[in-house]
Amino acid sequence: MMLNDFSTLIQLGATLNIAFVAVEYAKAYTHTLSEKVFKFQLFIISSFQDCMELLIDKNTLDHLEPIVIEGKSTNNKIEKAKRDRELLVKEIETEQKRLEENVKLMCESKSLSSLSLFLFLYSTTALFLVGITSLAPQFIPNFWSVLTFLTTLFLVVGWVLGENEKQQSYLDFSLLRHSILYFVFSVIISFILSIILSCCSLEVSVSPCWTYILVSSALIPFTNFIAFLIKIKRKAKAVKNEITRCSSEIKAKCTTLNQSIDALLSVSRLNQQLKIDDQ
Repeated sequence: MMLNDFSTLIQLGATLNIAFVAVEYAKAYTHTLSEKVFKFQLFIISSFQDCMELLIDKNTLDHLEPIVIEGKSTNNKIEKAKRDRELLVKEIETEQKRLEENVKLMCESKSLSSLSLFLFLYSTTALFLVGITSLAPQFIPNFWSVLTFLTTLFLVVGWVLGENEKQQSYLDFSLLRHSILYFVFSVIISFILSIILSCCSLEVSVSPCWTYILVSSALIPFTNFIAFLIKIKRKAKAVKNEITRCSSEIKAKCTTLNQSIDALLSVSRLNQQLKIDDQ
């Protein structure tokens, strides 16, 4: 089993990864996961729609006439209820926008493009090696095995540290040049180690694992997309808990306001009933 047996799959991986080097496509991918797969936006809208539905209708307040009880008018309380309702509506709109922005930032990958570029270079190297395998049948397995190991290491570090806000410059996975430099470094290291292995006749150490390395290397170009799917899924619970917490706090405020408005409505209805009885 050789690299050329997986050339079609590697070509597909290279094509997908070069597309996602463009930041717009990377953002579109994470946005699709957020909106279509995990449906964060829909969850936010439905949660705050429940808050809006809890509020007493504005027209009801507008048509609530003040009455005088023991020389004191309910006008101030009615006006306060109107102001409180307006403030709650603004708070609901503000919180909804804030959470939508937070979700967008949370799902926005800083390292997807950079890692995709690395995988594109990795896949392109594989296609190049397919053409020269017959020229160096002992060297190629050693070289490809070492490069695959270094690529896996780079990806794992990128997935773990790539989204961190504060990062050392040499660990800044948001930069495309970072991927290029590390790939060149990986190729050089792989080349040197492969020569050492070949010269020392240690290629037998790679042979027992060659099939597994080969199959894994053909699948590696697709792992980046799966990794970011898993990363966003892991954040989903925390995001939904935050949305639920915020909406619950606002619902509690709505309930308190509704209770005070209900009291005013009850007094108003009682007053109207008394007027009818007096007639």
